[in-house]
Parts: sequence; C-alpha cells; structure tokens
Amino acid sequence: MGKDNKLDTSAETGTTNKILIVGHPYSDFEKVENLLTLSGMKPASPLQKKAVSPSEISGTILDVEFAEEGSANRKVHKIKQLSEISAWNSLTSDFLESNEKQNFFVWSDTKAVSLLSYWEKLDPEIFFIFVYDSPENLLIKLLNEDINSSSDILKLELEQWLKYNKALLKFYKQHKDRSLFVSSRQIVSNSKIYLEQISKKTGINTLQFNTLLYEENDNHNLLEKNLLAHFGKQVLKEYPKVREIFDVIQSVANPPSTQYEHIKLSSMDLLREFNRFKTKKDEELQKLSSLFQMKERQLQRWLECKITEEERLEKVVEKSNDEHMKQIFEIQEDLEKNYLNREKVLQDFEKVSKEKDVLDKKEKMLRKWLECKIVEEARLEKSMDSQKKEK
Repeated sequence: MGKDNKLDTSAETGTTNKILIVGHPYSDFEKVENLLTLSGMKPASPLQKKAVSPSEISGTILDVEFAEEGSANRKVHKIKQLSEISAWNSLTSDFLESNEKQNFFVWSDTKAVSLLSYWEKLDPEIFFIFVYDSPENLLIKLLNEDINSSSDILKLELEQWLKYNKALLKFYKQHKDRSLFVSSRQIVSNSKIYLEQISKKTGINTLQFNTLLYEENDNHNLLEKNLLAHFGKQVLKEYPKVREIFDVIQSVANPPSTQYEHIKLSSMDLLREFNRFKTKKDEELQKLSSLFQMKERQLQRWLECKITEEERLEKVVEKSNDEHMKQIFEIQEDLEKNYLNREKVLQDFEKVSKEKDVLDKKEKMLRKWLECKIVEEARLEKSMDSQKKEK
C-alpha cells in the first residue's frame, strides 16, 4: 500500500475505536467488514470467558429474549429494539474487555438490528455502519437458492426485509452522527469514498486503501441480469412499501446503488432475447448429446475388443505360468480404468439432462408470464386507442 493512498482526515463528530456492521442476512454485509480489515482495522476477538464469537452475541441474547417466528424452515427473530437488558451486561462487558487492548476493531452482527439502542447506550465509542442491498437482489438470491420457493415464502422474506431496514433507517435518523448507510454493490468500486466518510465520522485517520480489494465474479450473463431485474421490478410493484423504504435508504446513502438503473426492456424485447438464449443453449445441448453418443459408440467398440481380449485371456490362464499371470493383472487394471472413464461420461450426460430439464421448466414459467404480459399490453394499447377515438 503506497503512501499516496493513506487517508489522513480529521474527525467531524468525535473519536471512536469500535465499528459495528449491521445488515440484512442477504445484504452482503461481509464486504464492508472485509474492506475495513484490509484497510487496517482489526477484527474483534472472541469473548475470553465464554465460547461466543462476536457475530454470535446478539443471537445468544435474542434466543432468550424473543421467541422465534416464521415458517418451519425459515426461522427469523422479531425486530424490536431492546435497550433495557442489563442482565446481559456481563456478556457484552466480557466482549468489550476482550478487545480493550486493540486500538481499532470491527465486527459484524446481522442480528444486532434489535440491539442498536442497547449498544448505543452501553458504549458511546461504537460507530454503526448499516449495509443494504436492493429488494430485487433479495428475490434473486432466494430463487437461486430454491427455484421452487413459494409466493408465501417470498412474501415473508420481503416483509422481513422491510421490517429490518425500517429499523436501521429509524436508528440512523436518530443518530446520524454515529452511523452510516453503505450499499454493498458500491463497496468495491467506491471503497476510497467510503473510507474517507468513515474516517471523517469516526476520527480513525489511519485507514489505508488496499488494492487487494476486487469485484466479485458475476456468474449471470446480460440476458439473465435483465430478466431477473425485470421480474424483480414486476414483483415489487405489489409491495410499494418495500420500494418506498429502499428509495429512502438510497437518498441517505452516498453513493447510492445504481445496479439496475440501465435496465429498460419491454416484455417483447425480453422474449426475443430469451428465445435467442434458449436457441444457443439447445445447440450446446445438441453438441453435448452428439459427443455423448460418439463416446458411447467408442465405448461399445472398446468393450467388444475387450471381450475378445478376455477370451484370449482364458487361454493364457490355462498355461498357468507367472509371466502370463502378470499379463492378466495388467489387463484387468486397464479394464477397471476404462470402466471408470465410462462411468464419468455417463455422469456428465446425466448432469446435462438435469440442466436441460431446469431450463425447460424456466422456459414454461417465462412463456406463461410473458403471454399474460403481452395480452395485458395489447389490452392497454387497445384501450388507449379507444380513448383517442372518443376524443
């Protein structure tokens, strides 16, 4: 790290030596902790007296204070500020004492959303960084985890996202001098800007920009990005409060997320793009299928040769001498190796078949949705034409 990259800014609101990072579980809040640790801050140490890591402190408290709610396979804590919980002071004090020798340290805790007021009152030297991501990305991540996620599960997750970020926003408005909103989508490309803001607000003037920061690989192609973003926007039209909160957070974040601003495609554009994409995939699958058939024929010929070879082996065995036995073992090893190669080819073909089934399922869902959209757009266009004629 060069000397020119060192940030030497003075504090605007005081000095702190502790930073707590809080963000929704799907916000990629870990990127901010990675930025700060690479820039010179130390990760918080575990508790000395109890086997609890820094990120588990809130969960330990909330497991007792709150009963868990949600579906059987997606349990979530209630979001409600707890400030008067002195019974837990021994646990949090142990944590602070375990890190008292560190000049500057940072930790992240996604469940700390319900303990913001508690931490704020407990230690005036804690600075809060709130990490957020768009609700479109929440839906994309949920569907990537399980393409068959029900609408009830998606609705529950959106409602939880709304409650979570409303709590962060409320605390931020009350404590702007001790908190900062950060977009996880901007953390790499604008890391210098964020480090400058953090330095000014906390008084930590030793943070250094680290060139090791890199943008994560995006496995989605342009068509997939457009499709996912388009569907996400359509779904969120049914949840205006979610969009409203996101827009408010965007207004206080600097710089805000700009991930989907460029996407302005119609349903017909998406349909054409998808057809091109599917045609390309079908061609790839056809090539793989042809390759598999060729390999299958090669294997069949190989097996026929080996059968002949085994018949020859039977004659060799009859001679029962050491040299012939050695040849037998060598040929058997060769047979086993080639059998394993055949099994691998069969596994590859099964994998390709499964990918094709998933693609066909997605195609059916997309076509059904797009047919509805095209009918709706045609109806709207016809209605507008009728109105024009009446005028």
